[in-house]
Amino acid sequence: MDLRCMGTKVLRVSFVQPPTMTLSEDQRDSSVYVSNLFCHTSEDDLKEMFQPCGTIMEIKILYEKRNGVSRGIAFIRFANPTEATACLLQWNDTILDGATTPIVVKYAKDC
Repeated sequence: MDLRCMGTKVLRVSFVQPPTMTLSEDQRDSSVYVSNLFCHTSEDDLKEMFQPCGTIMEIKILYEKRNGVSRGIAFIRFANPTEATACLLQWNDTILDGATTPIVVKYAKDC
């Protein structure tokens, strides 16, 4: 740990190791990141949209801590990498009904 003085304030600097990944390599390859979703998009909406691409193992929607509103971002893990690729090819740059901005779908490991 390092202490630095900045005027009347003391800045404390320390190094933190990144958390270890709990997903296997295959699971990381099977996950996609989706952004530009509507803030009211639910897990059921995402299942309905992406289920035709393959078996969905897990969906995680990111929410604002302050107010609990969706950030318009989700991570979706499929049963295998082939299904994640199918999702990416089918949905990336798609403009959803009522939207003006296309959704972005990319491999989660690239985020």
